[in-house]
Amino acid sequence: MLADDVRLIQSSYPLRAGAANVGMFFGVYSRSEPVRVAPAWLDGREVIAVYEDPQAAKPSYMLWLEWRDGQIGFIRDYKYVRYVIDDAELVLAPDAPPPDEPGGQDKSGRVDPGM
Repeated sequence: MLADDVRLIQSSYPLRAGAANVGMFFGVYSRSEPVRVAPAWLDGREVIAVYEDPQAAKPSYMLWLEWRDGQIGFIRDYKYVRYVIDDAELVLAPDAPPPDEPGGQDKSGRVDPGM
């Protein structure tokens, strides 16, 4: 899943590079409280919307992913710079939860940041 030369950027941590080093990132997150995630798009970039509160309409933060040859080559974690999500106009992927389920999607597929 991770490219050998994958890079991970987190605002308050040094750059992580390489599948083994970046793989530790997932180990750290696996010990955190459970979250709900949904595939989304932001300005043409594939992102993952992360909801710490499973009932929240608005994501808590997002992860930006870049894929290369079927593997993740780049991850930008916005967990520690949450102000970025405040004005973000995320478009949830078509298979994200419908409006009457957690996810906060309106008919256009946009997540309303004011919700």
